Amino acid sequence: SHGNQPFLSDPRALYDPADGRFWAAMLQIEGSVAFGVAENCPYKSVYWVAVSQTSNPTGAWNVYEFNMETDVAGQKFGADYTQLGINSQAVYFSGNMFGENGGFFAELFEANKSQMESGGTSFTADGFYNLLVTAGPGITSKTGPFVADTVQPTLNLDSSNGTTETFLDTVDGPDVQNGHFCGFFGGGFDQTCSGLLRWDMANPIAHDSGGAAPTL
Repeated sequence: SHGNQPFLSDPRALYDPADGRFWAAMLQIEGSVAFGVAENCPYKSVYWVAVSQTSNPTGAWNVYEFNMETDVAGQKFGADYTQLGINSQAVYFSGNMFGENGGFFAELFEANKSQMESGGTSFTADGFYNLLVTAGPGITSKTGPFVADTVQPTLNLDSSNGTTETFLDTVDGPDVQNGHFCGFFGGGFDQTCSGLLRWDMANPIAHDSGGAAPTL
């Protein structure tokens, strides 16, 4: 039904009480065999991320288009499952990346919050892809590292973590401590899995003014 039409999905929205702004995001994907939508259109994978210009969500918004296509060894990967978060310096978004010929990884980005709120364009989204999960200190992983998926940026509204942003992912298999597949591949609930996976992105926006790139 979407053979020749734009396809948008997975909207997200939140309110930032510190700055008094609304944020919204949505993905657009076309020309993708992996997603099975708009296959007659040119390939396109983008996130639309918007912020209200005031605390009134019925007023004007600044809308930005971010190219989410990642090419790996000549294969196109497109973003699914929009995730959105903020802290004092940046807005953060992540995606599950699916390849046209198979393959999967998670990636995440930051974008300059004050620039977007003011309608500026003097910034570049920077980020990381192919996130891997490893066991914590003192734990021997049986079969890791594992490919992460659906990594959620947190909402850090009180600056309790400074300018560092935390990203979380629930353990849904394989378990990095015991190697269980948590019900994947027919393992069933006899294989218990639990826990959170965590990444911290430091120094998110210094690169926009000639400084160092973010670290994860």
